[in-house]
Amino acid sequence: PLFFAARSSKRFEFLPLLNSQSQTRSACNEWHKPFCHRNVLLYSLQQNIHLEPVLRDILDQFPFPIRGFHSDNGSEFINDTVSGLLKELLIEQTKSRPRRSNDNGLVESKNGAVIRKHMNYGYIAAAHAPDIHSFYRQWFNPYLNFHRPCGQPERIVNEKGKEKYVYRRYATPWEVLRSLTSALPQDQSYLKPTTSIASLDQTANAYSDTKSAQLMQKAKRKLFTGFQPKQAKRKSA
Repeated sequence: PLFFAARSSKRFEFLPLLNSQSQTRSACNEWHKPFCHRNVLLYSLQQNIHLEPVLRDILDQFPFPIRGFHSDNGSEFINDTVSGLLKELLIEQTKSRPRRSNDNGLVESKNGAVIRKHMNYGYIAAAHAPDIHSFYRQWFNPYLNFHRPCGQPERIVNEKGKEKYVYRRYATPWEVLRSLTSALPQDQSYLKPTTSIASLDQTANAYSDTKSAQLMQKAKRKLFTGFQPKQAKRKSA
């Protein structure tokens, strides 16, 4: 994918929710199974209430129409809520094969180089999900899409037919999308009808690359400060 809109995988926007769900499932192993199933079902229904609006917002952040939605086999993606929404938006849903980690190689590489680098590996309570979502939408996603260059693979085939990829050009996702869109005839575009190159250029030029990174880091520090538990004030003797 050229653009990161809250990253099209579970570990970006849904990280706080999924960690809570996995811990709930682990805790259920110590309980009687019928009791466990009822509580997990109740928890899943509560999560699905928030899943659809978040997913709609993620898809809305892409400047081009989405035709395909590829994920792993996790229940956070393979469920009636996601399936119904994608059918409504005429988006094809595909999933990776079990025990084939290379199926999502690009996503996993971004998960390490982008997500874990900034959000770390620690547990984040589900109560912070709205703050994380706001941080992604306002600061993190614009920084990734408009101000963070990444290597563009170029395929080279030698005389023996052996392929290899070299990275001679570095560009932001928006620069790549802009060049592809500008190369089309005037009556064609990769962008949504409500989006234009001029409007996206305005977003890209609002801050320099350095300034955008500084603002993102400042917002991230503020976000992580809110994760720390509040210490109760000691009563004076």
